[in-house]
Amino acid sequence: MRVAVVGAGLAGLASAAGLSRAGHSVEVFERSDALRASGLALNFWSNATSLLPGLGVADGLGEPVARMTIRAQGRDVTTMSLPAKGLPHVNVDRAPLLEALARALPEGAVSYGVSCTDAAELAGAYDLVVVADGVNSKLRNYVSEQPRKRWLWPIWQACVPAEAPEVPPGTGAAIVRAGMFAGIWRLPGGRLGWFVEQPSRTPGTGHQLLEELRGDKDPLLRAAAAATRPEDLVEWLAQDTWPGRRLYRSNVVLVGDAAHAMLPTLGQGACQSLEDAAELTRCIETESSIAAALRLYQRRRLLRVKIIVGLARAGAVTRRSNLMSRAIPESVMARLLGISSGPIMRHLTKPNPRLVSRAT
Repeated sequence: MRVAVVGAGLAGLASAAGLSRAGHSVEVFERSDALRASGLALNFWSNATSLLPGLGVADGLGEPVARMTIRAQGRDVTTMSLPAKGLPHVNVDRAPLLEALARALPEGAVSYGVSCTDAAELAGAYDLVVVADGVNSKLRNYVSEQPRKRWLWPIWQACVPAEAPEVPPGTGAAIVRAGMFAGIWRLPGGRLGWFVEQPSRTPGTGHQLLEELRGDKDPLLRAAAAATRPEDLVEWLAQDTWPGRRLYRSNVVLVGDAAHAMLPTLGQGACQSLEDAAELTRCIETESSIAAALRLYQRRRLLRVKIIVGLARAGAVTRRSNLMSRAIPESVMARLLGISSGPIMRHLTKPNPRLVSRAT
């Protein structure tokens, strides 16, 4: 088949790599002038890392993690075990992950500086069109109705060289209190990736936030803030997209954030993009027509991504400051998080055996 992929982000490159390795002729169109390999770190759980070999990407890109300590009042309160059921969970920089996926494609497969705005035209020129142009997709409306009201979520994030004895190898840390959630993870090269979610904070106040955190009651958060220059703290406003009733129309299919952008409260957005790519490739391999393959893709993906978008929103609700959260002692809040989140995370991060069997 001749396949057009719109967007050279994670979902687009992964879809292109999978379909290319399956023997199809793939062209990727990216409106930026170069690979957008900037950005910070992300959690890449086993349900995604286990799919990388099937996309032509070797593992070992990130820093392994198998548990998370949950802190309150400046100390560890409980530990959440997160054993990987496939390849290890890792904390990985976005840039080398995108670059590895791009290297898995044939030379010249990606065309930069090309903006695609007419899905119908692409559908007539190619056997399959994969729409992977992100949360603000220009082509999504060709397939699905306008998304319902989106949720917005402010985040401040940095990746810095720093030591953190409180976060031993293989471990991440979460700091919980009413109205604030922070995460700190090890990255390759002796660095830390850390973020703060504070829904009530006004956007554009990152420098003030950094100053406040340098005097925080938690020594781990103080150390992360002290190691961060104001220019290294990146503010971004995450937004989600509730999946529509359809993921495809004719020979045009949605993947990644164009289909189901998620709030980062579960760390599954990037992972679900890889699952989309692997499932799409699998369905096309096993079905006799594009129509049958895309029907199967929609049936296998739609419910799962709706559940995860919903769970991510539920996680956001629990992180807001309200009368109940302010009344609960922070140590109790930390224990409740470990009890409630552990089973959910262990279930969500299990690799899909059908997709992994193809990858290996």
